[in-house]
Amino acid sequence: LEVSIATVGAGALLITPAAFARDRSWFLASIGLGTLPLFAATSPMNVSIFEGVPREHRAFGIAVATLLMHAFGDVPSPVVVGLLKDRWAPDCAPDAHSHLGEACGVGSKQRGHLRGITFGLCLYFLTSLFFFGVSRWRAARRVE
Repeated sequence: LEVSIATVGAGALLITPAAFARDRSWFLASIGLGTLPLFAATSPMNVSIFEGVPREHRAFGIAVATLLMHAFGDVPSPVVVGLLKDRWAPDCAPDAHSHLGEACGVGSKQRGHLRGITFGLCLYFLTSLFFFGVSRWRAARRVE
């Protein structure tokens, strides 16, 4: 559990600069470096599930955890982020050369909204740190 907390915390710290990146290279570097520790948290999470579930229910425990991760993570997130982007920055769509139009230029209101959405996603990672902390606290209470 401590490894999961550390890797997700490192990922959140490394991915947050993407919200403030001024060019594509820094944005992609931050996203890439921040995503690596987030994916690395999967193994320690699986071990935590194995250790916290009786042997005869381990497969079911992993299945439920996987279902919940998808149900609250990668399934709804593209839809939610797309809706937020369409609502708050409808003119910020890249052209064929991946350049944003004038309506989304530096200092524009819509550009600020895009940064806010990206920063909000970074903060969302902190919810996993909260839940890991709660799990660690509960596990420590059971051991005592």
